[in-house]
This record gives sequence, C-alpha cells and structure tokens, in this order.
Amino acid sequence: MRGVGSTGRALVGLTLAAGCSVPNIDLEGRPCPCLGGWQCEAETQTCVRGAGENSGTAQGSSTGGETSAESSTGTPPQAAFDIETFSADWSTPQSMHWTWELRGAEEDFRAFELWIATSADALEQGDVIIFDRDVNPELGRFSLANTNGVDLVVGTITDELLPGTEYWGQLHVLDTAGGRTVSPNVAVRPTTAEPTSSLVIFTDDDPFPPGFSLPACFSRSAAVPSEGTHHFEFLVECASDGIAACEPVSESAPECFENLRIQGLERPAADIGGGDFADAFLEIDIAIVPPDDAPAHGWWGDISIQTSEGWRGLYGVTLRADGEYRRYQVPLAQTGLTPETFDGVIQGLRVGSQWTRGAVVRLDEVTLRW
Repeated sequence: MRGVGSTGRALVGLTLAAGCSVPNIDLEGRPCPCLGGWQCEAETQTCVRGAGENSGTAQGSSTGGETSAESSTGTPPQAAFDIETFSADWSTPQSMHWTWELRGAEEDFRAFELWIATSADALEQGDVIIFDRDVNPELGRFSLANTNGVDLVVGTITDELLPGTEYWGQLHVLDTAGGRTVSPNVAVRPTTAEPTSSLVIFTDDDPFPPGFSLPACFSRSAAVPSEGTHHFEFLVECASDGIAACEPVSESAPECFENLRIQGLERPAADIGGGDFADAFLEIDIAIVPPDDAPAHGWWGDISIQTSEGWRGLYGVTLRADGEYRRYQVPLAQTGLTPETFDGVIQGLRVGSQWTRGAVVRLDEVTLRW
C-alpha cells in the first residue's frame, strides 16, 4: 500500500535573467504575452506562431513592478500589479508552499504562474518548472471560488518535488492588458529529507480496523485505489438545501459542502518526539473525478486530523479535480499542533470542501510520516 511515486513536472527550457532572456521554445497555446516570433491571438489570448525571426528575448521584459508586454506603440504599459512580498514558508519531502502579497485590482487580473528551479543558476539559465492554472487551478483566480471574494489567492503548493533539494522560485502575474509582472525577489527553500518512520492510518486490511465513516455513503471500495487494494469513495449528491445526501433526490443543488470523515481510529504514534515533530507530516492521496468533465475543483479545501485537541488541519487548500490521484503532504506544525499538544494518537481524518454534484471523491494512502 505504501510507496512514494513522483513523476515530476516537465522541465521547460526558459531563461529568467534580469532581461528575461528566453531561448527558442514551443509556446503554442501558452497564455500571452508572447516572445518574438510569436503573436498573441486576441480572441483566445494565447500564443500562435507569427511571422519574423524569434529573437529569444521577451518584449519589454523586466522584473519588479513592471510588465513584460509592449503596448501597440512599443512602450511597455504601466504595471497592473505590484508583488509586495514573495516567499516559500514551509516544505515537506515532495511539496512546498509559496506565499505572496499582491497589490492590484481583480478586474485587471488574468492568472498567476510560479516558476521554480533547483538552483539560482538553473532559474537563470533555463531549467524551469512552471506551475500554472492547468496544474494548480487556484492560480487562475484572484480569489477562491465559493468564498464570496473573501479568500484571496495568496499562496499555492508545488508538488512532485525531490526530497532534500533546494528550490528557487519566482512569481509571475499576468494581467488583462497582456502584461506580466514578475516578483522582484527570488524565494528559496529546501524540501525536507525523506522520513524514516511512518504510521499507516488507512490500511488494506479486510475487514477495516476499528473506525467508522461519515456520511455513511462515504464508504470503503476496491474500485480505483491509488495503491494496494482499497480506498474510500464518495459519490456527491446534493439536496436542494445544499446539504449532501446519500440517496438520489428529486430536487438537487449543483454543489454542497461536506466533511468526509473517518473517526474512531485510535492510531498510536506516541514516539514522535519534539525533534521529529518539526518535519512530521500527514500524507494523503485525493482524487476528484468531475461529472462529464465539468469543473469540480474543491476550491476551498480542508485536510485535518482529529486528536485529543480536536480537529486540526490545513485550511484553504485547493483540491484539483482532474480524475487523477494527487498526493498531499500536510506538516503537523502547520495544523496548529505542537509537540506539547499532540498526544500521539490519531483519532480521525477529515477532508472537506464544496463538492460538485455528480463528482466522485476518492481518498487513499493516508499515512503519518516523520
């Protein structure tokens, strides 16, 4: 049931230096602005091959509070956004959380992009991994859906990284005028080392050890496990009042909030000492299968564990819905627990969000690692 798989993101040969020099690459379908030799198609706001030789340099490119697109007069327009802060504030062996503060208007916003590399030289010379809205859907939004504009997108998690490796990153903000604002600083942080100890919380034992699921239709299945033989699965049905239901209803709502819970587990992990606690994390594989390929991301998600302190978790994380399992690693230190308040026993697990009716949510490979 265990095993840490990581396919990694595709490396894109881009060079990010003071002048944003970029080699000749295939930008077909990428969001505007475009490089020399490419044109921005007005209807789709994506790059298409254009006439002329590719100079290999972004037009009017710069960093800080300036934009990389040129206006029709050839003069770079005024930046629509100002990236006030940008940093990487926590990491696990295979993931890292990046955070920022942005000044600007939502009506000018188009998308975020996060460019990362394994060294400053790699970032400067072209070995760049790009996380955009196709990978992390929240990067296509100024504020998270289903939060009434209250929760601004001020961070994202990059995953499938290498353990014990420094990553250097730079934030890009694309605007509706075709501009691109780049963070004036490069943030850097290492992923943590691979853990040496673990406690499997979900097992393939049959019958499943003590514990119960809520709602009752969030049940154990052997249909599509991430690894091993079993997982937990929930087919989303929403009553007209926005409450999740376990049976088909005559009048339904398009979405409903539900905390998918496994409780009564009593999994002991008492040997996590203070030194180990700093790098301890919960690992869980989550897949959301959208109905008929409709958008079904869990825009504001909650991944929590239950201890004697109650429920403690990571809140506001976006859960991607592309039908594939994604491995989430949540540091215990980011849940509000401390070595003093963690009693060493996992009593329950919870994954909550606003789910789309007809979607299928699957959880598997839940393990505490340190």
